[in-house]
Amino acid sequence: MNIENSYIIPIKVDCYKDLFYEFDFSSIENRDLRDDIDSFISNKILDLKQNKNTNVILEIYVPYDSKNIEEEILARQAIENFYDSKSDMDKFIINTGKKRLLYYLFLSAMFFMAWYFIQNFLITLGSNLIASIFDTCATVVLWQAITLVFIERKNYNIKRDVNKIFSDMKIQFKYI
Repeated sequence: MNIENSYIIPIKVDCYKDLFYEFDFSSIENRDLRDDIDSFISNKILDLKQNKNTNVILEIYVPYDSKNIEEEILARQAIENFYDSKSDMDKFIINTGKKRLLYYLFLSAMFFMAWYFIQNFLITLGSNLIASIFDTCATVVLWQAITLVFIERKNYNIKRDVNKIFSDMKIQFKYI
């Protein structure tokens, strides 16, 4: 790894368990990172310029008297598992967004067809009001679909890029 193209994120803890929730009694490799640590790492990565050649190194500083190789391996695995599970959740959200997009497009087409049918074939006293309601519903649902495509897609792409950085991130423990 080229140290010149590396972005180092330093974290200092008193022991390995300080990385994780104190009331989480699951095995250490399945624990979640504390929110403040995850937030700190995520903010540092978002501050990072999206340079393809930059390697991210998470340096965790632990007191030398707390050194335990077995706990270090488990902590490293827990951090990797945590970010893998976040990546899986983001993939699920993206797939759900695709289903929502298809649903919105289908629903909008149904409302537009109902509007067209009412407007052109039903000539009754209340048909203008009903046609207006269907037209408004179709427009609002179509607007939701457009929002998914042009706005939320950008947010999903940012999450995907950040998750790629998380999956390529190297984790090092240093003892002070």
